[in-house]
Amino acid sequence: MTIRGDAINLSANVRTHAGRFVVVDLGEPRNDGRPTVARATLPPEARGGLLVGLVVEFSRSEAFTAAHRETGGPPPIAVFRRGVLKLGRPTVATARGSHPLGLDYRDWVGAQGTRPANAKAGSLALGYLLTENQVFRLRPSQPTDGSPIPVIASSSLANAGQVLPLFVGTTPVNVRIVATARRFPTTLGDFVVADRSRLETALNAAVPGTALADEAWVAGPPSLGARLDRANVRVSSRRQVEQALRSDPLARGSLHVLAGAALAALVLSLVGLALSVAVDLRDEDGELFDLETQGLGPAALRHQVTLRAATVVLLGLVGGLLLGTTLAFAVLRTIAVSANSTKPEPPLLLAPDWLALGLGLVLFAAAAALVVALLTRTAFREQTPAVEPA
Repeated sequence: MTIRGDAINLSANVRTHAGRFVVVDLGEPRNDGRPTVARATLPPEARGGLLVGLVVEFSRSEAFTAAHRETGGPPPIAVFRRGVLKLGRPTVATARGSHPLGLDYRDWVGAQGTRPANAKAGSLALGYLLTENQVFRLRPSQPTDGSPIPVIASSSLANAGQVLPLFVGTTPVNVRIVATARRFPTTLGDFVVADRSRLETALNAAVPGTALADEAWVAGPPSLGARLDRANVRVSSRRQVEQALRSDPLARGSLHVLAGAALAALVLSLVGLALSVAVDLRDEDGELFDLETQGLGPAALRHQVTLRAATVVLLGLVGGLLLGTTLAFAVLRTIAVSANSTKPEPPLLLAPDWLALGLGLVLFAAAAALVVALLTRTAFREQTPAVEPA
């Protein structure tokens, strides 16, 4: 390289095989206009990696001096460093000799996607203008340069505009909202969902190392969680969460109370039906006796009382279904809590167990028919005496 201008510090960004990023400090090359070579020993994790960028910034001594001047005083006038930097092709020296890297500076761009004007395949000349907080990054161009990343966003973010600046930490990236969603798993409030590879490429192109995944969703057998635990990975298992909710004392107590209330309602409804039939038999005793004297047999009398009881049961079932539907759709949203009595997120959805509901109705109908049959059979045991012809 050749530097004509103020002193700078040069470093390289290398992506390792493991997907992490390593900064290799190339030091402060001399700036007297004569060709020089910036050298650095690659750390073991960077060997065999990929060169993804070069960073030109203040020299270490000048950066320290500028920071020291700002301590305890008002913000000073910005200090600039400028000059012209000419780069040759990077090479890697090994025990087998030196090997030039297969790069083409014509495909390299600045941090904002601008291409240097004086770029050739193996050499590059560019002017730099630096401040203490503004460095110059040079990197290979990426497919995400120049176009916003398509994302799925929450509805409130979609109302702010079609193209939005997104900050991941302190790294900006433009996104374009192509679809909206109300909720996304493991998130609360506003969210953005993007293709991982595209977002990772855009963020690491701007500032290498800013887009490292810290969460993964994995599907597998229960033994997978134990293997991940042994690998020092913090695991949150859906099975464990569900088991913890089901074994929660408050949740189990609530289920027992609801089951007991349902059973009590069934028993009370049958008792009420039995009382209504018994009162009907007592209050209508005279009318039933008149019908019996007119030749109506016990079976017919039982049938008449059964029809009355069936009418009462049918009206009760219709009223109960209407009331239950109203409570489920209108009241459940305001009183719904999760198994551990906290506000559910996402909200609970009504999911009736139609099989259990159908079996419950069949069971209630059979029990009601049995109660009515026992009461009417007890009331109409004797046979109507035969009428002698005149």
